Amino acid sequence: MESYNDYFFPKEATLNFKRPNKNNLVIYELWVYDYTTKRSFPGLMERLDYIQKLGVNAIELMPVCEFEGQISWGYNPTHYFAPDKAYGNSEMYKQLIDECHKRGMAVIMDMVFNHCSYHNVLFQDVVKNGRKSKYYDWFYIDGD
Repeated sequence: MESYNDYFFPKEATLNFKRPNKNNLVIYELWVYDYTTKRSFPGLMERLDYIQKLGVNAIELMPVCEFEGQISWGYNPTHYFAPDKAYGNSEMYKQLIDECHKRGMAVIMDMVFNHCSYHNVLFQDVVKNGRKSKYYDWFYIDGD
């Protein structure tokens, strides 16, 4: 188990990471679920050396947010800021990002904030409060 400091404070790989030039990105988009047979962050970490050898300097992850059910492309999140249980926990996610940064690869997270599952707490606020919800404008509702 990591210590409190290891968990809450960035590691050297993250602190010293220099982003690739945005005008010279070689982006590899992938869905964690089907990229490795392990279908997980640890499985993806095992393949980072291969991805790096391809000349990739940025990985774009299809959404990894918590979703309902067992399989999803991630465009129906229940919680925007929690990784899904299918891929691993938040510590594994942080480790994946650190491992990418060690290799000079940026991590781009694909998210669509007006997509969610019915049980998303922000959407439920809209269901309950309608136009009075502070999240009403986040979602396309009733042709508005």
